[in-house]
Amino acid sequence: MIFLTKLIAMFLIGMGCVLILRQKALKKMLVYVKTGNGFYVLGVVKLVFGTILVAASSLCTRPGILMTLGTISVAAGVISFFIKKKQVVKIVEWWEARPERILHLIGTVQILIGVLIAASI
Repeated sequence: MIFLTKLIAMFLIGMGCVLILRQKALKKMLVYVKTGNGFYVLGVVKLVFGTILVAASSLCTRPGILMTLGTISVAAGVISFFIKKKQVVKIVEWWEARPERILHLIGTVQILIGVLIAASI
């Protein structure tokens, strides 16, 4: 479980770097989310990541942090299955309209969450 938690932390840090450095990759991901079942795939990923964080929280030095982040991730994964396709498109279009600075800020927050998870192990 600890190994999987480390992989999640590295994945979040990597995705945050991609979000900051490669805006085109984010655009491709948003197009994937809008078309087909991409939003539901992301929901499953959130659900799996959250479950791993919750399961690993008892084995770590700061279990409260992992339990909180895991619970939020599980809740986001479950909620994503109840959102209709029209709402998904509206959400994605809203994110596409955000200025580049905001996306850099979101990438920075994602990196910090990855570092927080890594430090909690």
